[in-house]
Amino acid sequence: MEKERSLAGLWNGPTTPGFKAMKLLWLTFVAHVRPRRCLEIGCGSFGYLAPCYWIKQRTLIDPLIDEYRMLQLESCGATIYSGIETFAEQAENRIDSLVGAIDGAIICRNAIDHCEDPLSVLANISAYAAPGCYFFLDRHLAPRWHGRRTSQHHQELNLHGYGHRRSGLPNPQEIR
Repeated sequence: MEKERSLAGLWNGPTTPGFKAMKLLWLTFVAHVRPRRCLEIGCGSFGYLAPCYWIKQRTLIDPLIDEYRMLQLESCGATIYSGIETFAEQAENRIDSLVGAIDGAIICRNAIDHCEDPLSVLANISAYAAPGCYFFLDRHLAPRWHGRRTSQHHQELNLHGYGHRRSGLPNPQEIR
């Protein structure tokens, strides 16, 4: 009960009974990642982990992260990346210091379909994950935006069992 009260302040979603499972899923996630290291691949100009100040260690990979940081500093005088480890790298490039080091969660949302070699990105994610790490993969299937080559990547990902919205957490309906 005490643990739930201390994490309850991090839930800003609806409080109606229909959302009880989502709140439980969120609190389970928060309790797991809070004392650990988390990684976001392809965070873009904001991402999910940047505002999660309550996570012990946040790491972001995006090839344009230095440009995002510069634009934020020029336009706002501050950056959301303060205190966050960042790598301005393609997701296909393995970062040796991350191998086996991510024990909280790895998030890769709508980024893998922008990569030249999505299977190598998945291999890197697997290498980065320590035992017990949660994994969230989400990709939007919109080949018209990315061109023919990306459509081939989507087919390869489906062929290898990485369908839309695969996750290391249970479906909310499973934890009621």
